Amino acid sequence: MKKLNKKMTWTQAVLSAFLFATIATILNLFMNWDNRLFSAMFYFVLYIVCAYFSQIILKSDR
Repeated sequence: MKKLNKKMTWTQAVLSAFLFATIATILNLFMNWDNRLFSAMFYFVLYIVCAYFSQIILKSDR
């Protein structure tokens, strides 16, 4: 892992958490899944995707 200063990692964490919370809330409003395991796995993958995209945004914003 490359060196990141604390501000960048903090910003990345906030960005990914905000994206994740927004998308998860919207999906929760429109979809009611009976399978809890599936929804938990989906939210986990969604969080990883949000973290990945926020990392890309920060890398392009050097």
